[in-house]
Amino acid sequence: TTTTTTTTTTTTPHPCRDGSHGCDAENGICVEVGPGAWACECPPNMDCVAGCDSPAVAHRCAATTTTTTTTTTTTTTSTTTARITTTTTALHPCEYGNHGCDAEHGICVIDGSFWSCTCKTGYICTSGCNDPSVAHTCKMISFAVESGNCTIDAFGCAMSPGYPNTYGDKQACVISATEGKLVVEDFSTEYGHDKLTINGKTYSGDSQARLENEEGGKPVDGSITWSSDETVGKNGWKLCLAHGD
Repeated sequence: TTTTTTTTTTTTPHPCRDGSHGCDAENGICVEVGPGAWACECPPNMDCVAGCDSPAVAHRCAATTTTTTTTTTTTTTSTTTARITTTTTALHPCEYGNHGCDAEHGICVIDGSFWSCTCKTGYICTSGCNDPSVAHTCKMISFAVESGNCTIDAFGCAMSPGYPNTYGDKQACVISATEGKLVVEDFSTEYGHDKLTINGKTYSGDSQARLENEEGGKPVDGSITWSSDETVGKNGWKLCLAHGD
């Protein structure tokens, strides 16, 4: 009696073959680059628009589209047909909106095939600032009126009462800012009588240049106070806040 034993060795299929590679499921091409290793590519008529060099981002391919427009012009003697061919390549995520930055106040910054998120002027990042796995959000950097009749505009800037018109007599207010650095937009008051106090220093008259030189680009430490006397009024002042970085 002769007994024959057959040994069968089963190997683990390569991810490119068993479909566990993560390339674009519909249009992606998985390229074997070694045992258990692979790279994702797109077919010749498509471009990679996401996950092109980073396995942490889902791989996506988008078609390179060709649009053909035919224009026919007819006159009494002849007919002319013109064919115009336009080739459109796939858009960067910053261009077609699939970037994940704050939809209302965020800015998508192109960095090759990748991107980063920042905030518009007057806004500060509150989440997802350096981590793409967290939703990116921005909030307005703004002054707040603690007392009195100074005002805050839609961009978070603080203004003397009635600005840009002449402020009134015997007016006073207190404003505060918790974030950002000071930007002096305008400043004109009655010298020595109508005063704005910032970071412990008092300003009046046509001292915008001095105010910008001494306080511009600095954070506001504590409250800002304003007071006018009972005589001459001028156009007043406007202060804004910029990103703290």
